[in-house]
Amino acid sequence: MTIRKMKLPQDIDTAGQASLEAFQYPDHPEWSIQSDEKEGIQDMLAKIKRFWPLLALLRRLSPSFRDIILGYVWEEQGHIAGICMYQRRPGGDYYINNVSVLPAYRRRGIARGLVEAVIAEMHANGVEKALLDVISGNLPAYRLYEKLGFEHFSGNVVLDFDHSELPEKLPLGEGYEFVRLQRRDWRLAYELEKRIVPERVQKYDPVIEGRFRAPFSEGVLDAVTGTRVEKMGVRSLASGQLVARATASYRIRSGGINQVYFRVDPAHHSVAGAFLRHLTRRVQIAAPGRKLEALFPTWLPGLEQAAVEAGFEKRYTYHTMGLLLEAEEISG
Repeated sequence: MTIRKMKLPQDIDTAGQASLEAFQYPDHPEWSIQSDEKEGIQDMLAKIKRFWPLLALLRRLSPSFRDIILGYVWEEQGHIAGICMYQRRPGGDYYINNVSVLPAYRRRGIARGLVEAVIAEMHANGVEKALLDVISGNLPAYRLYEKLGFEHFSGNVVLDFDHSELPEKLPLGEGYEFVRLQRRDWRLAYELEKRIVPERVQKYDPVIEGRFRAPFSEGVLDAVTGTRVEKMGVRSLASGQLVARATASYRIRSGGINQVYFRVDPAHHSVAGAFLRHLTRRVQIAAPGRKLEALFPTWLPGLEQAAVEAGFEKRYTYHTMGLLLEAEEISG
């Protein structure tokens, strides 16, 4: 066997195919990558490969672009058996966004070896924190990450809207207004997060300004991969504060799915239903004929019911786990 760093763009096709094959769960089909999601991923990878000369130049010139695609590959007899992809986020921590082992190579310690390689690199580079996600119910993966020192501190609920008819509009209620957020409005979103994110979450994922100032790389990647992103919110007319916000992404090319990630201040929960319906209508009208995936943090109460009433169906929950490298070491 060989474990090595990913080579870009050479490994894009094989690593992408390995991920698509690995994320199939016959016993839990709701966890598996669906056909429409597969189309979007394949198109995105093809565009990244096509525009790699431009992306490679930006990786050399832009700090925000340099570490957005990193990874390790595990090879067996010249074939990829598993991959671990990760990226550096503003603030200096790492987010491990893909740990994939092909079914024929599972239960051989490959996932552990790949994650340990990433953690070792973090130690060498003085990185303080690492984050990753694991689907609730995937006990082998969850227990592995626990053994490596990761702690479950947050998560997200994932729901799907897959209907031809849009949900009916609901009024926001007196004293509120919908707003489309521009880059200059980042401080409104930052102040909302500072108010509502629990301390236990900020231990691993603190609310810092750098995560709200949209980096240059964000717009470039959206253009390359055929995705359009809008940021929307609800503002209190009395205080001028943002009380809900969402990031919506939708495909401007064929294939793939639409997504919306939203949160609502619990003190203003009454706007949740109307806000989600507004988001759903806006995104599905902009990019019709696609499934819409909605996500919200597990630490926000009541949003699942608002989503179900708007026509969404729950698909699964995933846990977010964190590792503090200055306090934790890889356990045996």
